[in-house]
Amino acid sequence: MIPIVPASGKRDAFVSGTLRFDGSMPVIEGERPLREVLKEAYDSTQQDDPIILLDVDGFGDRFLNGELVKEIRIRGRDLWFITYVENLEDVISALTGSFSGLGIPMHTMREDDLLDKASEMSDLVFPAAFVRNGTELSTGRRPDELEIICRREGFPRLLIIDMDQLSAEDVSMAITVSESPTA
Repeated sequence: MIPIVPASGKRDAFVSGTLRFDGSMPVIEGERPLREVLKEAYDSTQQDDPIILLDVDGFGDRFLNGELVKEIRIRGRDLWFITYVENLEDVISALTGSFSGLGIPMHTMREDDLLDKASEMSDLVFPAAFVRNGTELSTGRRPDELEIICRREGFPRLLIIDMDQLSAEDVSMAITVSESPTA
């Protein structure tokens, strides 16, 4: 599982803590300094493991926390950013940060072809499915169905955020090509 670090606040006052969801809204409980929680996530992962930074303010305000985008960096791990993304302008704003991936929540998109447009702009973009009770919030589809759809549409990965278990899983969709037997 991939650690999810919820984040909120402004420069010199970023906080994190325990993640929970109130409906579809992420909430931080037991606030602690963000740097402390990021260090714990860093220490609990290996060099090739990603860490997810979840922009709690972005979901609450329906606009990404620009301070997080400007300030937060981590060395030695991939840092994937997830924030409220409604349109292509939101994608462009989020991509200005020092993140190695941008998960676009499927339930916040307001443009049907947003994932296609965003992936044409950057190979750092991938769909993020927020799942509750076994189904994605906006489509009602199960993760295995979403994986098939994303693979068919050419996305190399799908990030599943299980809102019940408070966990994340990267469904990498590397397609293996086998040669057909020749007659």
